[in-house]
Amino acid sequence: MAHAQLSHSTVISGFVDSLQEPRTPYISPKRLSEALGVKVANLAQLTGVHRNTLRNPSSERLQGRMREMVKVISAATELTGDVNKAIFWYRNDAGKKETRTDWVTVTVFDDQAAWIKDNVSKGQPVIAEGRINNSSYEKDGETIYTTDLVATTFNAFQAANVNAND
Repeated sequence: MAHAQLSHSTVISGFVDSLQEPRTPYISPKRLSEALGVKVANLAQLTGVHRNTLRNPSSERLQGRMREMVKVISAATELTGDVNKAIFWYRNDAGKKETRTDWVTVTVFDDQAAWIKDNVSKGQPVIAEGRINNSSYEKDGETIYTTDLVATTFNAFQAANVNAND
């Protein structure tokens, strides 16, 4: 197991090193776009910066966004053991916006319910863990099936300030 971790660490380190702007501590937009197999203009879109910002690799905003991309790819590399699979996943799945919404009823009890009422607002991202409860009921002669989550753990996320470095 330790050998596999060392191997993954070497692969990730080599990948990160290959992205570095020559003779600087910065990630190169050109090298990252080549690694991802996308045009530099598309990298601007992926990072959420104006394409002219890519001409200044020392931009804190740009570097922060590219570091986040590299962290995601590195984590996927740890899981797959292959940087190319991780890049494929990132390029083909991570950037896609989900257009379908699935609503799941989450059931919470007692103190947890009171905390949620006081601290969580509509539309705020949350994570809930628990057990799945499948049930059904009749409505207008049709059987409606439901899947609910009975939460044992519930946490809310605060929105990140993406313009902190602007």
